[in-house]
Amino acid sequence: MKAMLLSLGVLTAQLTLGQTVILEPVVSGLTNPVDIANAGDARLFIAQRAGLIRILQPNGVLDPVPFLNLTDRVLSTSNEQGLLGLTFDPNYASNGFLYVNYVAGTGNGTTRISRFTVTPDPDVASPTSEVILFSQAQPATNHNGGDLEFGPDGNLWFALGDGGGTGDPNNLAQNMTTPLGKMLRINVSGGPALATAGTGDCLAGLIGALLVRGMDAWQAACAGVYVHGVAGEWLASEGRSAVALELADAIGRVLAALPARHPRWPRVYAG
Repeated sequence: MKAMLLSLGVLTAQLTLGQTVILEPVVSGLTNPVDIANAGDARLFIAQRAGLIRILQPNGVLDPVPFLNLTDRVLSTSNEQGLLGLTFDPNYASNGFLYVNYVAGTGNGTTRISRFTVTPDPDVASPTSEVILFSQAQPATNHNGGDLEFGPDGNLWFALGDGGGTGDPNNLAQNMTTPLGKMLRINVSGGPALATAGTGDCLAGLIGALLVRGMDAWQAACAGVYVHGVAGEWLASEGRSAVALELADAIGRVLAALPARHPRWPRVYAG
């Protein structure tokens, strides 16, 4: 997982094994930092929930001018809304693409997965370059997920929360007619699209699996859904293979998603 080193002071913690971990502050002057990303060089890109992406230069100086300002479209009135995730394309050095996960609109908002492009100035991205790759209306203000990363398969993976409420009251995480409550992945490199929850190919694959062909057929038909049955998965860390994945959810649990790909929120974890 990404190391969140934006502490306001030095914290010393005793771990259960007797080791001492010392966290040292590296930057101040940020408001609600939620994610840190690297573009393949010595800079750190820090996403703030209100919609700003700031650059921490290698010399420890925080650039006064944001790398990207999305405050005109980011909805952050609730504490689980806002600009929630940031990652850079594996080929960023040649294509200049970066990707964000944010909540837009009003009220409960709409989750967007969007691509932006850097300008000729390497310290400034263009807010007008937005290409919306995925959007999903949210039925509540909480459990919006947040993280997005490129997985070992080359696809863009992102976490979409279960739509909010207490204990997933509408059972959306288990409902394959909606992408809510799922870890999704999309092909952003120009190849074939991956079918996700709520699409015809995915639903047809699910019906076929139930009737005849077994769950392997469903997993192939719904390639865009890696995990379902999860809640407010705001941070993810993939292992060396596509089956080694950890999801951290909004109330501090860490869920290991093994090949079954089915943590079964809320039936197991709601208690």
